[in-house]
Amino acid sequence: MRCKNCGLRLSEIVGDFEYRKADSSTVTIVDAPIYRCKNCNEEIVPTCVYNKVQNYIIRFTDTRIEYRKILEAEAEDMMTIKLFNL
Repeated sequence: MRCKNCGLRLSEIVGDFEYRKADSSTVTIVDAPIYRCKNCNEEIVPTCVYNKVQNYIIRFTDTRIEYRKILEAEAEDMMTIKLFNL
């Protein structure tokens, strides 16, 4: 993936990003996979990461949420679905 600002290749890193909830409050998502340009520091949150945050953010009241907690919430849902489909 290339940077939209300078055209250089983006690096995949683990970092933090701000997510604005429907009520306009802001939550910091911690240790999530994101892309960053080494040249201009432009950051892009992958669509799959953003969608997971969007789907599971309602379960949390903290202003800082570790991305792994969102993944754990998703895994719990998947296990529940699997158990009900036996």
